[in-house]
Order: sequence, then C-alpha cells, then structure tokens
Amino acid sequence: MDCRGELQRLQHQLELANRAISLIGDEATVERLEHFANEIKRKLEELRAAGLRDETQRRS
Repeated sequence: MDCRGELQRLQHQLELANRAISLIGDEATVERLEHFANEIKRKLEELRAAGLRDETQRRS
C-alpha cells in the first residue's frame, strides 16, 4: 500500500475512534479506544516523517 493510502486509512480510523470515544459511556472501553487512538497518532507521525525524509532525499 502506498504511503498516501496508508495515511488516509489511519486518519479515517482515528476519526472513527474519536467519534466513538465521545459516544461511549463505559470508562474501560473509552480507555482502550484512547490507547488505540494514541497508537494511530504515533503511526501517522512516523509515516509523515518517513514521507518527508523520502521527499527530501528525492530532491537532493
């Protein structure tokens, strides 16, 4: 899968997780979803950084 497609997929998952967090009243489930959302954020940051490195290398 290309980097752009993976970024879009992860952003969509993050949006869904955040929506679910706002709707769920069970604290344990909210904690698990928050953990999941944080993992997605970390992956997004890694992919964005990798994309910037790749773009920088291509321009060099």
